[in-house]
Amino acid sequence: MLGEKYIFNVLKYVGDDLPQLTDRLQCLSNDIINLEDKKRNLLNELVLWNGQLYDLGRTIDIKNQQLKRMGK
Repeated sequence: MLGEKYIFNVLKYVGDDLPQLTDRLQCLSNDIINLEDKKRNLLNELVLWNGQLYDLGRTIDIKNQQLKRMGK
């Protein structure tokens, strides 16, 4: 069984580090929130780009059909 003095020393060090660990955890939580926000923004941007690419593809198809009709 661990001695009372050993346990007291461990708890003392843990108590000293606890505020630092709490601060670090808060920073990491904020980083996660920021990264989730960036991810959401990038996904929204990707959806917009995808829509633009689809529209461009449709325009190209229409122009190709018009060119084929003009060539006949």
